[in-house]
Amino acid sequence: MKPRNLNRQGTLTLLSRVWSKAESRRDFVDGLRRDVVRLGRLAQAWAEGRYTAVPWRTLGLATGALIYFVNPFDAVPDVLVGVGYLDDATVLAFVAGSLRGDLDRFEQWQQAATDADAIVQQPERY
Repeated sequence: MKPRNLNRQGTLTLLSRVWSKAESRRDFVDGLRRDVVRLGRLAQAWAEGRYTAVPWRTLGLATGALIYFVNPFDAVPDVLVGVGYLDDATVLAFVAGSLRGDLDRFEQWQQAATDADAIVQQPERY
């Protein structure tokens, strides 16, 4: 069943906020970077229509974790230097861990797509 409020354009808008926050607070996000990037790339590939094999549950959990990440007024406000990202890290790590199989399948698909693009771009040699 598709979540009612989940749409491609809204997901792309969310992702612009995710990438901006991750870039602007690089000092705090280094430990979170892998989870943010994995979840964000999955959501972005779906929002752009490139990857459609993602289950709705996975997409909902991934976007929910990313919304939590960009929300400055979550359980521990981000303005609390040093501890403001601990709750973000916990949520992201939990969601990424619970979606590990789907994220691994997505990364395999992404690698195969990258490999296929590289083959197409190589000129044939006679």
